[in-house]
Formats: sequence, structure tokens, C-alpha cells
Amino acid sequence: MSGHKHCRASPGVRVFHRKRSEHCDICTCRFLLGTDTMNRGNGGAGIMNGSYRYLEVWRSSMKLVLKVYTSTKAFPKEELYGLVSQMRRASVSIPRNIAEGKGRLSDRDRTHFYLQARGSLLELETQTLIARELNYLSMAESEALVHETEEIGRMLNGLVQAIRPCTTEMHEVASRA
Repeated sequence: MSGHKHCRASPGVRVFHRKRSEHCDICTCRFLLGTDTMNRGNGGAGIMNGSYRYLEVWRSSMKLVLKVYTSTKAFPKEELYGLVSQMRRASVSIPRNIAEGKGRLSDRDRTHFYLQARGSLLELETQTLIARELNYLSMAESEALVHETEEIGRMLNGLVQAIRPCTTEMHEVASRA
């Protein structure tokens, strides 16, 4: 589908539209770029085809991991097992949980892991602010990291919202039966 004015989707990329309007939701487009389709023809289960490596949110979180590792290299040696370790573990946890969620079969399990990734993202954002207050990161470095966490957070929120309506629809149908 063409006409994606606000994202990098190219003509021919099929994107799931939550709002069924001419233009796709920015979060939905961003995390589904590169995937083939969202399969809604299986009773509304909303199983996404393709590998987690095609999710833009996973790709962005992998880049964030590299930036965190680079940024924490200059931290004081006494923080190696403290803030450095915590920031690195939190950053690695984000793409790891996205990948694990993508591999789950139920919407509920997928949502659980995407929310875990969001929790790790918020941990990393907080640790970044602490590192800034301790003058371990420059203002520019901390602002760049926080900006990336916010962007990834928006993508994760869109991913969760794309799954939740499917789950809600299934419960409504089941309750009517």
C-alpha cells in the first residue's frame, strides 16, 4: 500500500491499519516495516508473520544496546559492577524480550514480553538520568539516549495496542457464545 507520508514504508509493503483509514498509524507502521503482513484471517488472533528481526522496534532497540555499551565505556571503574552493569543488562533485555515475545503463540504471551521490554526500557531511561546527574554522561549523550528510549517506547506501545484489540475482540465474541 502506498501513501505513507509519515513513515518509511515503500509502495508494496503491506501494513496492518488499526484505524482502517487512508493513512496508517505512525507507531503501527514503524514496528511493522519489513514484515509481510499481519494475518487477521485466523479468527482475529492477529499473529504476525515473519521474524522478529523484521520488526523496526527490535532493530531500533539493537542500535540502542550498542549506544549504551559505547556510552558506558567511559564510566568510572567503580561503576563497572554497578550502574554500568545495570544499564547494559536493561538495554540487552529490551530486544531480547521483543524477540521472545515475537516467538510466542498467544497474543497474551506476546503482550507480556512486549510489556517486559517496555519495563526494561523505562529502567534504562531512569539509569540514564542517574548517570547524567552523576556526570558520567554529558547532557548531549543523555538526551540522545533518552530520546531513543522515548521513540522505542512509542513503538512498543503501538505494538501492544495492535495486539490488545485482537484479544479484546476474541473475549467479546467468546462471551456472546
